[in-house]
Amino acid sequence: MLRVMAIVISLFGMEASVLLADQTVSGDVFGTWYSGETITVVGDIRVPQGNKLLIEPDVDVLFTGLYKFTIQGLITAVGTQEQIIIFTRAYPNEDCRWRGFRFEGADDASIFEYCQVEWVWNQGSYADDWHGAVMAKNSSPTFRFCCFNDNISYRGGAITTESSCYSIIEFNHITRNQADSGGGIRVDWESDPLIRYNLIEENEASGSGGGIYVAAKGKAIIYGNVIRNNISSGLFGGGGVTLWSGTIYYGTFSHVFDNLIINNRATGSDIATGGGGIYSNYDTSRIYNNTILGNEAPRGGGLFVTTASFLPPLVTNSIFWANAAPTGSQIYADPVHGSTVTVTCCNVEGGYSGTGNIDTDPLFSDAAEGDFHLTWDSPCRDAGKNISYLSDVDFEGDPRIVDSVVDMGADEFHRHLYHVGPVVAGSTMRVNVVGDPRASVMMAVSMYVQDPPQSTMYGDLYLDWPVIQGSFGAIPSNGILKKTIAVPYFWLPGEQWPIQALVGPRGNPDSRLTNLHVLAVE
Repeated sequence: MLRVMAIVISLFGMEASVLLADQTVSGDVFGTWYSGETITVVGDIRVPQGNKLLIEPDVDVLFTGLYKFTIQGLITAVGTQEQIIIFTRAYPNEDCRWRGFRFEGADDASIFEYCQVEWVWNQGSYADDWHGAVMAKNSSPTFRFCCFNDNISYRGGAITTESSCYSIIEFNHITRNQADSGGGIRVDWESDPLIRYNLIEENEASGSGGGIYVAAKGKAIIYGNVIRNNISSGLFGGGGVTLWSGTIYYGTFSHVFDNLIINNRATGSDIATGGGGIYSNYDTSRIYNNTILGNEAPRGGGLFVTTASFLPPLVTNSIFWANAAPTGSQIYADPVHGSTVTVTCCNVEGGYSGTGNIDTDPLFSDAAEGDFHLTWDSPCRDAGKNISYLSDVDFEGDPRIVDSVVDMGADEFHRHLYHVGPVVAGSTMRVNVVGDPRASVMMAVSMYVQDPPQSTMYGDLYLDWPVIQGSFGAIPSNGILKKTIAVPYFWLPGEQWPIQALVGPRGNPDSRLTNLHVLAVE
């Protein structure tokens, strides 16, 4: 998953620079906007029910004022990694904003892929002004490999889901958005989206839920995300995630698992403020296999809980480490309401009451560098609980469970290959191989991939010929071989170079091929 994030970030590093030209539109729109066109919007626009709008790659859509884009029919906006589709303001100044997308009973096949949505402003006196850059109501569009940045709203800075919305929100970069609740995403009344493998960072909520806010009668599946450096500056908190679905009233709750929730802050000063990582209010969500680290709040640096004593959230197989708060640095259950939280098989710094909980340095690969993979000798390996609703993969898609017992945290220790840092021609990067200590490693790189992969005695071989290969060394005692290598000067931005490693000697039936890992050149 982190390698996909690198691709997304490289695509959307700065605001688009565009020129006015081509079509000018307002009112009803349908048909095709062709590659290379610039569409200038001079009034509200709508895709009517029963109509279709196809937007090809490399189209710029520029809004000259506070106009909204309503979709009641079908919209297909699918760009490519090299040719994204941009929805933005027409003029690069703070006075030029627009009002975003409104999906109202739209075709559920609607999709945005490799799109950038930026500079939306939605605040005002009417309900229609409250929702984010995208509001999906009675509609379930898909958002994949998109960037939502610099949008401002009352509810859900980037995306709000509401009323029978089952959207898939995956592999997106959601950053620098602002709202009262849900700086990045707000899951509203009677919606149930799938939120996975996104990078949600540097968003801000003036009320609650800097990264994600799950509201009354809403629920979500939230997994495999990196939720970092978000802020909640208001009354309640939830720097990273707020869970407020109202289980006691509506029976709704979320599943939050396999996420990295790191370096978020709740900065309010009220007695109710808490939860730098997660704020849980009358919500019995299942919170499991998360790594919750480096978050800050007045109470409950990692997790703050306020609920009835008979409705505790269930926290399992998670790591709470290096969070900070004057009261309850890692986990805090508000005694004013008789709150309780059930914590089982977690690694909690300073300790926490519960079956199977430990208090031991998790021994991450390199936390200072943002690498939260478990090492071979981590006490979190094989220390979790095999609950019935476990995911079958970890935060980056590696198999879970590897041995007979699940690991604690977002990572499952598993033989695999990944890299740390940007891939820039002429610079260096670090490639890491995870495996059994003392195993030899053979590394290979190619420009081509076999589809389907070739079955071998070592597992699936994804690389196709010609292949460049060589010895990479042996895995040290901590189970992670780290090598700093030079990125070839002839690798060009936008190129993708697949790599794969053999862990163990050739001819040994216990040796195994790693996952296919793609280096995306920036």
